[in-house]
Amino acid sequence: MNALDSVSINVAEAIPYKNFKERCRLVNQELKKNRHVEVLDKPKVIYSTKKWEDEKNG
Repeated sequence: MNALDSVSINVAEAIPYKNFKERCRLVNQELKKNRHVEVLDKPKVIYSTKKWEDEKNG
């Protein structure tokens, strides 16, 4: 496995939600995992990605 393979494995997911309460719960859950979260209201999806770590610090 080279450096590019390790960067591209399991870096993002789209999580569908049904209502405001579920959206808040899912966002809170993803933030507790120290992930970057974006909420897309039109398709009702939460986009969650791993935060990139600096090679020196990570």
